[in-house]
Amino acid sequence: LDIAGNSIGGNDHAKRTFHYQARRALTRLVEAIGLDPTDVRITTVQGADHEDGTTELRHPHLAIRVVPWGFLPESEVSINRCRDGQDAGKPYHAPIAELLDADAFQRRLTATIGDLGAPRLAVAA
Repeated sequence: LDIAGNSIGGNDHAKRTFHYQARRALTRLVEAIGLDPTDVRITTVQGADHEDGTTELRHPHLAIRVVPWGFLPESEVSINRCRDGQDAGKPYHAPIAELLDADAFQRRLTATIGDLGAPRLAVAA
């Protein structure tokens, strides 16, 4: 995820690499924060050649989107509380570095969207 902070539209290799790494990071995060993997779907939409694409984790109570760069500094990750898998409430943003640090991301989740009922989230609250 070293590419974060840069546009990767037009660079197919960079786009594939970034989104592969984002999917791996989200998969590790699922385990680290105690979500049931059978309730989680991770997808990537690469977009057109000139677009950066988005990798997204969907859970009935949580959505996490990862993009290579955001309009605001350190906002490559957006977090939404979900209700029945649909966004509910305002989105929150985080730097991509927190996605790679499960404890930091856990604190971010607890401070922004609160308890999801998962074991680690409940402990952190």
